[in-house]
Amino acid sequence: MNKQLASLTTKLNEIPTEVKQEKEPEIIDNTKLQSPLSVSQTFIQNTWNEVKNNGDVTTIVYDSRSTSSPIVTIQAGEKRKFDLTDQTELIIKFGTQEERVKVLPNRLPEVKIERVTTKMNSGNIYVKELQRITAFSVTIIDERPEQLKVTHSGPISVKGPFKDAKGNLVYNVSLNIAPNETRFEEWIDNNSSLREADGRYKANFFFTVVDERSKDRVQVGDSFFFTDYSK
Repeated sequence: MNKQLASLTTKLNEIPTEVKQEKEPEIIDNTKLQSPLSVSQTFIQNTWNEVKNNGDVTTIVYDSRSTSSPIVTIQAGEKRKFDLTDQTELIIKFGTQEERVKVLPNRLPEVKIERVTTKMNSGNIYVKELQRITAFSVTIIDERPEQLKVTHSGPISVKGPFKDAKGNLVYNVSLNIAPNETRFEEWIDNNSSLREADGRYKANFFFTVVDERSKDRVQVGDSFFFTDYSK
């Protein structure tokens, strides 16, 4: 009996102990990609926008109202130009991440009219002189000046547009009432209502600016004053 127990003990000792293998932990990639867009990047409604993909993965831009079709796809390192209309928010997808960015309204064009002569400050103001010089400078400020339609009205002659150092549109404005004194007298006969209480005549002019994409419209005007045709 003792021999049988000893034999059984030996056999049990010979059974290899099961080695418990530890499972390697699952590696989850939680690396957060940096936004592929520049921190200074802005988006504007009703005009073209240009975006540089500064990341290492493809970036896709969607209208937040519908992600069924992308507005534009930008490969890593690529720069793309595309149009926006009335979107107010975009979804930017890159890798497995996405971010939402606001779309700014297309601001109204700004029209500044500056008088650049002192000849209308005196008591006697002559049409002939005002027709020879630039009396007003008109500056139109807009982020997308190429999509503006500029018109003007009134008895003026206009040179321009020129571009200043900031890319704004600049127009030089002169009076254009009459080529000689006879025609000036005819103008007075037809416009007697434009005579002011102080004896000066007043002639208005206007610049109208229409954004052909947003349909925004701005009109700004000023006035010429004069007393006679010439000295």
